[in-house]
Amino acid sequence: MKTDDLIHKYFEGETSCEEEKRLREYFNSGHVAEHLKIYIPLFTYFEQEINKEQKVTLRHPGRRKRIVTLLTGIAASLLILVVAGIGKWLSQPDDCLCAGDYVVINGKCYKDKNIIKTYAVRALQEVGSPISIENQ
Repeated sequence: MKTDDLIHKYFEGETSCEEEKRLREYFNSGHVAEHLKIYIPLFTYFEQEINKEQKVTLRHPGRRKRIVTLLTGIAASLLILVVAGIGKWLSQPDDCLCAGDYVVINGKCYKDKNIIKTYAVRALQEVGSPISIENQ
């Protein structure tokens, strides 16, 4: 196909990628017909932009790699925290996971009525005993 026909087809928006590549190569060759030289800046500009885009694309994989590495590290840290929390929860003694009747005193579960009475009597004695003003 002649270059004139390709240019007409290009401006109609009917060219394929291969035909547009042939046009860019033609206008970058330096052997352009006199009546087509007005189109040289258009097609050389596109070629320059394509080259810039390829250079920019080559720089991005390093940046993506850093981002992926960072996100992987964050995900691994969160996974370790979750596993450690589950492990700690599973390793707690059964007396903290009381069922039925129980009392929690200072963070511990008690089911033995004698121990509970002892703590209760001690607490009531502390509340019931008068505090002298002299001790303050």
